[in-house]
Amino acid sequence: MNVATLCLVAALAAYTIWAFVRIVRRRKAGGCCGCSSCPSCASSSSSRDRGGCPSCGQPDCREQPNRETVAAMREAERIEKDPSVRGYDDLDELFAELKK
Repeated sequence: MNVATLCLVAALAAYTIWAFVRIVRRRKAGGCCGCSSCPSCASSSSSRDRGGCPSCGQPDCREQPNRETVAAMREAERIEKDPSVRGYDDLDELFAELKK
């Protein structure tokens, strides 16, 4: 093995240990392991099919939206209830209005 390979292996080992410690600390604090933001967990619906997240085991860790998502949902509900906001049922009508 050359020096570059050894450095890469050491860096990967350090990152793996750091990630493991982070998950353990979050579990001890009673929270989710944080994997709801992990690309493999976010793209996989199988964790829900098995009854929870594969990393932390909590059944609804993916079901909890973050603050930005909650704010966007509230804004969408506010816009939906506002009678002064025009809605469109047809994309052609929407694009025609945008071109004006």
